[in-house]
Amino acid sequence: MSQLLYSAVLALALSTSAYAQTTAEAERRENLKVCLDGGYPSLCRKSLLTQPEHAQVAEAERRENLKVCLDGGYPSLCRKSLLTQPEHAQVAEAERRENLKVCLDGGYPSLCRKSLLTQTERAQVAEAERRENLKVCLDGGYPSLCRKSLLTQTERAQVAEAERRENLKVCLDGGYPSLCRKSLLTQTECSCPRQIGQLRVES
Repeated sequence: MSQLLYSAVLALALSTSAYAQTTAEAERRENLKVCLDGGYPSLCRKSLLTQPEHAQVAEAERRENLKVCLDGGYPSLCRKSLLTQPEHAQVAEAERRENLKVCLDGGYPSLCRKSLLTQTERAQVAEAERRENLKVCLDGGYPSLCRKSLLTQTERAQVAEAERRENLKVCLDGGYPSLCRKSLLTQTECSCPRQIGQLRVES
């Protein structure tokens, strides 16, 4: 009976050991897949790699990093320490090109790195920003986003009229009394019937 029990315990131990080895091997294999992708270095557990695998993974990470860097649009994600000297020059040109696209759009001045622009490009970007800003201003509905310092005297007058018009719409709607700037209303507009209901709400 004791012999049978010993055999059963031994079989269980061997089975558990085989399962643990199988699980560990599966884990190592899946980790290697992640590592060899090269795009997720923070998810790669390098402690599970063999010496030859370390070299393969390093090359995979270098290759994927170069792709990100050469895109030019995500400089903060580019690990420049992994680049060769010629690659540094290529990446710098890619970043300059992508930055120029953003700058020439004119709508995202805070994302434009003007330090990367040439003198000619700075002039083009200034005009693009002025043009996009004028669009926002002439909408009249977003006065806080309108940079009036970029407007000409004539444009300021047009923008003032646009803001007055959009403000009147808000005021006559009556649903957002706190957004109605009464200082922009004429005497006649202030006495509109629908405005009376709004004034009651505010009082």
